[in-house]
Amino acid sequence: MTGKHDTSSLEEQSDSIHRTAATEALHDNAPPTTPFPPPSVTEAQTHKLDESLDYADGIVQPAGSRSPEYRPPTAIDNPTVKGIGIKERTAVASSYFPGIGFAMGFLVLFLAPSSENKARFHAAQSVAAHAFIGIVIFFLNTIGAGGAAGIFGGVTSIVMLVFTFKAWKGKPVYIESVSRATEWLEEKTTPRK
Repeated sequence: MTGKHDTSSLEEQSDSIHRTAATEALHDNAPPTTPFPPPSVTEAQTHKLDESLDYADGIVQPAGSRSPEYRPPTAIDNPTVKGIGIKERTAVASSYFPGIGFAMGFLVLFLAPSSENKARFHAAQSVAAHAFIGIVIFFLNTIGAGGAAGIFGGVTSIVMLVFTFKAWKGKPVYIESVSRATEWLEEKTTPRK
């Protein structure tokens, strides 16, 4: 006896329809079938490196046209920031340094003229990052998670040290999570004339 939700008869019908459809021949008017052409490149060939290309730094370039290697900034690349009197690289890197970065970022924001785009951007970004870190640590301490606040502070200090060294070497530093605050700080702080 079949039950209310028994589908075995439907499954039997479905299987017989599929078996019939799979073995059904094409009608006489159908165009002739042709086999697929053999592949032009085998899988083994795709795993070989092309000798005429340069695969340095994960970027495929024609051989011999490799981009120049990274070189640290020179004195020409490191001008003095107007309004503060220190080298740009020092101003940018010290803005990220844990402990003094918040104060240094504010100094650069308020003393450097608006023509010093790079120094002002990094100063605003570091102020926003330090403020965010401070707010999170304050919140964690307020709810009684002092251990978590200590761990968070330690980890973010290491991250800020990494940013300090990247900025010192002239490499880009961009913190997506504080980008809106960075833009706001750059717009709202008016440098000293």
